[in-house]
Amino acid sequence: MKYDIFISYRRKGGYETAKHLYDLLSRDKYNVSFDIDTLRSGDFDVELYKRIDACKDFIVILNKGVFDRCNNAEKKQDWLRNELSYAIERNKNIIPIMLDGFVDFPIDLPEDISGITTKNGPKYDQYFFDEFYVRLKSFLKCRPKSKLKWSVLIAAVLLVIFLLVLIFNKNGVKAEESEIITNTNDYLYGVPPAPTFQEAEIDVPLPFELGYSSGCYESDELAEGYIVSYEETSKDSTYEVTVQDAKGIKQKYFFDVYDLCNASRSWLSYILVEGNKVQIKYYESGNAGYRYIMKVKNIER
Repeated sequence: MKYDIFISYRRKGGYETAKHLYDLLSRDKYNVSFDIDTLRSGDFDVELYKRIDACKDFIVILNKGVFDRCNNAEKKQDWLRNELSYAIERNKNIIPIMLDGFVDFPIDLPEDISGITTKNGPKYDQYFFDEFYVRLKSFLKCRPKSKLKWSVLIAAVLLVIFLLVLIFNKNGVKAEESEIITNTNDYLYGVPPAPTFQEAEIDVPLPFELGYSSGCYESDELAEGYIVSYEETSKDSTYEVTVQDAKGIKQKYFFDVYDLCNASRSWLSYILVEGNKVQIKYYESGNAGYRYIMKVKNIER
């Protein structure tokens, strides 16, 4: 497999950020080399060199003390130094990500990695992570792989052929406009067109226990329907989502995103899309029966 992005990190202090970025970049169709533990045995493996050679972008996670071992151990015993040194040597697009606690580059960096001090990258910000992630992608030289696969293209061509046959019916004569079936799903009236399907799922952590003490009870059934609208009722906290089911019945759900982690928040822009078909696990609160989302995921239309 050809990798476009290589992520280098210290297992202690950098793993969680590296894994989070790997998940997001992979979701966005970048080919990313991340889990290379199988290569880290014996000498600096040839396969690892191949991965860095193939990549255009080299992301290095800089946490507090990340360079301590670079001065205290021989080069061959420090994998991060090996990776960074080789990336500099091969003139890769090096993007440093500076985490909280990383103050500045040591003045006594080994010569083979001293070039890192001249590289630019976005400063990591856990509170404004979306903005950070957008900036990170602006530093990349590689581009995500096309989401349009041959199978999808073939299906689209077949659909066009089918519609042409439908229009020019029976004896090759153009059918009357009244005979052309334009919508067999009348219940979809008022539902926005289907967006490009992206598999996405969010679990909402609950700060309380369901049951008698809270007055909130989990529904026995999962709800399915199409998002026809959503409105942010409280900044960075709650959305009011309107979902229309297969029978044309609309129902409102409250989506509390206040306690979501960064990874879950990154999926919001893929879940909250008008026209998305979603499956919802929810609980009802109070005598009024307000519905609150516990889990939501996209499903194909």
